[in-house]
Amino acid sequence: MKNWCWAPSISATKLPRRYPPNPNLKPESSLGWDAGFEQALAADTIRFGLTYFHNSIRDLIADSADGTTEVNVGRAVTQGVESFFVYQPIQALAFRLDYTYTQATDEIAHLELLRGPKHQGSLNAAWQATSRLSLNATLLALSSWVDGNRDFSIQRLDAPGYTTVDLAAGYDVTNHLTVYGRVSNLLDRHYQNPVGFLQPSVGAFAGVKTKF
Repeated sequence: MKNWCWAPSISATKLPRRYPPNPNLKPESSLGWDAGFEQALAADTIRFGLTYFHNSIRDLIADSADGTTEVNVGRAVTQGVESFFVYQPIQALAFRLDYTYTQATDEIAHLELLRGPKHQGSLNAAWQATSRLSLNATLLALSSWVDGNRDFSIQRLDAPGYTTVDLAAGYDVTNHLTVYGRVSNLLDRHYQNPVGFLQPSVGAFAGVKTKF
């Protein structure tokens, strides 16, 4: 089965204000469209898809060059491709690969917009090991991007990309009670996103969920 889609969109948004406010800030508006397809093969054990998107933005709200407030970028364009591939050899096990390429450009300054990695990919494995036990692993990889340092004394620099691994598990003790655990940043990667804000190192979490 093959599904094709084409979806134009028009939107107008304004991001939450951060202090100090900019009294000259205008609402952000955009006109966008996307087109893509999705295909299933081998009795639905394989699925893949691809979507191209394009957004023309006016009065884009972004951080100022010195990082002290928010300003409007006259015109900007974001465009790229989103794709996915799913392989499910058995009902209880599924692998999913996602990849996104994004090109974000300030059409006035002819510069790449800040804090937008061009390449982002993830690989997820989900296994229903038993009727009660579920396991999940996710690998996330981002390419480098353009950013400023924390106080924007350096207004444009190349921020390094990074890769993280997260693990999670859940066990249904009863139909109404589930215990779960999660390990984030398993490989203890040291990265900053955005630059100047160090992300947490390896972390372990556990909890209980109930439903009625």
